[in-house]
Amino acid sequence: MNTALVIAFLLVLLGFIWGFWLIFRKDMVTQPVKVITYFVGAVLAVLIAIFITVRIFPGIAVRFLDMATTSSDVQSLKQKTDQLFGSMTVTPAPVAPVVPGPPTTPVSPVVTPTLSIQRTGQTYVVQLGDTLYSIARKFGVSAQAIQTANGITDPNNIKAGQVLIIPKP
Repeated sequence: MNTALVIAFLLVLLGFIWGFWLIFRKDMVTQPVKVITYFVGAVLAVLIAIFITVRIFPGIAVRFLDMATTSSDVQSLKQKTDQLFGSMTVTPAPVAPVVPGPPTTPVSPVVTPTLSIQRTGQTYVVQLGDTLYSIARKFGVSAQAIQTANGITDPNNIKAGQVLIIPKP
């Protein structure tokens, strides 16, 4: 349920309770104009509280969210995490039941780089944390050569798991 609606409902309920309390007080029964004035004041207070809760609070929240998402610190952090993790999606592996038996060798979830010789050069599977420059240093070629061989327009936009063709030096 929407929190703003719950708050608005509770404020309306509180306003009606307060209004009825004012109406049925002993000294108020003899002064109808004062009762109406108090009741109208209570209803106006509730309407103002509803307006603030429903209209102003969400606007303030959106403004702060926009400021947070457009700040240079958040953008810098987003770029760093995109470079580090790329578009890699991690799905948890199902947990197998523990069965007593001989010890087994754990299987590593890390993807190992694969190399294969082709006429145009080698292929390389990009690993987490790799940059085009670090891959170029591994194979003794320029980052520009790898970029050209793979049609990469943005050298900062390589992802883990991506297969790159490494041209011959």
